[in-house]
Amino acid sequence: MDHKLLVSAEVGYGLNPIFLYKGGDNVSTYENNTFETNLSIGTTIFNDIIAGYTLSYKNMETNYSSGEKIKNFSYFKKDGSYFTNTFSFYYDTMNQAEYATKGGQGLLQVFSETNAKEGNSFEGYSVMVTKYFPLSSNWSLNAGLSGGQMYNAENTPLSELFNLGGLRSNPMRRNYSFVGLPISSVYTDNFFIGSLGLQYTVAQNLYLSLNYNAGTYNYFSGFGSEKGIWDMEKQGYGIGIGWDTFLGPMDFSISNNVLNNEALFQVHIGYVF
Repeated sequence: MDHKLLVSAEVGYGLNPIFLYKGGDNVSTYENNTFETNLSIGTTIFNDIIAGYTLSYKNMETNYSSGEKIKNFSYFKKDGSYFTNTFSFYYDTMNQAEYATKGGQGLLQVFSETNAKEGNSFEGYSVMVTKYFPLSSNWSLNAGLSGGQMYNAENTPLSELFNLGGLRSNPMRRNYSFVGLPISSVYTDNFFIGSLGLQYTVAQNLYLSLNYNAGTYNYFSGFGSEKGIWDMEKQGYGIGIGWDTFLGPMDFSISNNVLNNEALFQVHIGYVF
């Protein structure tokens, strides 16, 4: 019927740091060990859209690594085994995978996750849309929106919350970039971000960009006090250089730091996967 059927099976292990901040400083680091296996089935729709379903099993363990020990941290980490159901719809018409100048992409995810032992569960959705507009042979403009909401968030392990910060998004892992936030600096159960970017092609595979974003989120500040999603709004702005090399994209950025009044320097090397 002129449709492509996509099937994949994966088994993996990850060791991921969890950075906790106070006053803009990384005061504590924990390590999350995750064994994961999943089965995905999908199909193309109108050539530009992939619709899919993924069934996953995760076993997670989070341990203290360095810095300040957070009181009652066990309440947030919620280690154990989880089953996840995810429905995804992905749209892509970009002219290139990195540093696109025209086209667009979008991703909608609806998910539920259940503790295999206790039966506690949480549900949610996330969406990310970006559009690219060519202005001339060297200049292009991009605009984007992203957001998400979790329900029954009190049952959500810290590592499974939406994670904001850094230069690159990995929405399949619930990681979303935010200019002005250090990598992995905010864990939240709901958020909304709007972004604008202006990109200039300096030379082949070399790009200069001006970036701005504004966002709001529900944030446990140092796990001491909770802020409602609309109680505060953050704005980040910066300038960056992108270099698309045979080793993958390399991004260098300087921006404001929304957690304090200092400048924030960040580097990202390689692909997000």
